[in-house]
Amino acid sequence: MENPSKVVYENGGSGDVLLTLTGCKLTSDCLYAGRVFAGPPSLTVTSAMVTTWKTSYVNKANCWCCNSQKRGNGVYTPSSTATRADTLDLGDLKKAWMKYYYQVGYRACSDYDLSGRCDSLDLSRLKKNWLATVGAGPPCL
Repeated sequence: MENPSKVVYENGGSGDVLLTLTGCKLTSDCLYAGRVFAGPPSLTVTSAMVTTWKTSYVNKANCWCCNSQKRGNGVYTPSSTATRADTLDLGDLKKAWMKYYYQVGYRACSDYDLSGRCDSLDLSRLKKNWLATVGAGPPCL
């Protein structure tokens, strides 16, 4: 991945530097306003979701970049390519039930609608895909 950056020199001048990160993807690139995760149900990322993701987590939840997580697969692996919402996912959602992102016990990977709270909307996403294996598009980052 290439990332153009500015540097400021000791003498006050500045210049462009091309930084190459081999085999690396910046996690902030995966979640942006307008990104659509295919359904069912589909999810269009809003600016508020991106703000919550960028400002609310010390270690960003990489599962939020994952297509299968939006369909109720909160117990995912970084190489997930399909969803299978099952009892493991339900158990994790139960542990985080009605918790906001700033509360102890909140589980970002069980927040399937990226709202900052684990609630009935997340349960609904999980139920729609219960035990169904659905192609999830690109793997998680």
